[in-house]
Amino acid sequence: RDAMLMRYSHVERDGTYVPPPKQNSKASYATMVYVRATIVRDAGDFLGRAATIATRYTSIRRQSSPDPVTKRELQILDYQNVYETLLPIVAQSYALKFMGKNMMSMYDGFVKAREQGDFSALPELHALSSGLKAFCTDVASVGIEACRRTCGGQGYSVLSGLPTIYTSYVQNVTWEGDNNVMYLQMARYLVKQVLGGGAGDMASGRMTRSTSRRPEDWTSPEAVVGALSSVETYLAKGALAKLRALAGPGNREVLFEGTAWNQSTMDLVQLAKCRCRRVVFDAFVQEVGKAAASPDVDARSRVALQQVCTLFGLLCLQESGAELLESSHVTPEQYRDIKTAFKAACKQLRDNAVALVDAFGYEDYLLNSAIGRADGNIYEDLLRRAKASPFNKTQTGPGWDSGVLKDLLKGGQGVGGGPTSKL
Repeated sequence: RDAMLMRYSHVERDGTYVPPPKQNSKASYATMVYVRATIVRDAGDFLGRAATIATRYTSIRRQSSPDPVTKRELQILDYQNVYETLLPIVAQSYALKFMGKNMMSMYDGFVKAREQGDFSALPELHALSSGLKAFCTDVASVGIEACRRTCGGQGYSVLSGLPTIYTSYVQNVTWEGDNNVMYLQMARYLVKQVLGGGAGDMASGRMTRSTSRRPEDWTSPEAVVGALSSVETYLAKGALAKLRALAGPGNREVLFEGTAWNQSTMDLVQLAKCRCRRVVFDAFVQEVGKAAASPDVDARSRVALQQVCTLFGLLCLQESGAELLESSHVTPEQYRDIKTAFKAACKQLRDNAVALVDAFGYEDYLLNSAIGRADGNIYEDLLRRAKASPFNKTQTGPGWDSGVLKDLLKGGQGVGGGPTSKL
């Protein structure tokens, strides 16, 4: 009995189980919350590594389309399809890093309250850590793969470090709760909040229409938050209506299991994703505000950080584009303004791309990437690593004299004893 970890519940000497008090009956969730919080914390770190490697490589590699002024081939990063892929990922890296910091701060606050017997923050923290675990790992795993693809054949090589980052990270979308299940944990909490009237505008069902008239109007945090909040209300309203309709005539009770719930999960997942976007963006805006007030952050860094935050907000709006239009929060013309502002924000950050990833401070040893070196000597390092490979110590390689390749290719017989190719 002394080794049963009986902090909140215990077993009497006669074997009677004594559950924890009602106010902290879910205390065991705290361990799951901590693990999920650390997964949220680490997402930005792994995505930042991939973004660093890809941004550095594409700023060194030149290919095709000579510059009309310098007559040199363009840096890959100067192609629109490349910088509009990588710079949003850089912005996501910053956003996830700040969200991870914020998530751990919320957990630490809960731990202090728990020591005083206060478990009131646990339900919201459990829902938030569940949804953000799914959202952050989805963003990170998709972003890492996009970075690898942007580097072409070099990204496929293990010498780039990108396959290692991807294969060591992608399992995060499954363990500690499959991401779809995690989104539904958050959605369940949000639906309960709406039903209980504790979700503000989302509970009231009030949706808004944007008054923005120019692309630059969408660069304000207020416009982004207003749009995401309106979409969240729209999705919550739709999900609740569907749950009630599927419950059957005359049955107004919302059930969190059974046919009605199971046939509404896609709507509920979208609701959770929208909430996560807003929470992550709010955390980013909060950190930009802290930077603006800090004497340790110079003026140029503040401007760059604000630009990254703006780009992330515009990315969130584009990812919610269908719902913005469906809910009539924006008109087609306003949505075109969002896309125009997004393109302008990407182009504006292009010149600071390398500096933004260098600011993460990753050592070459940690990245272990020939193409992501801080000094830019990627081809020299690729050649050095190729020379050091055991497969390149001889002209033919270690498999030639093993009795397999040599006999197969020089023995006059094809595979299975058939005729060899004329080539």
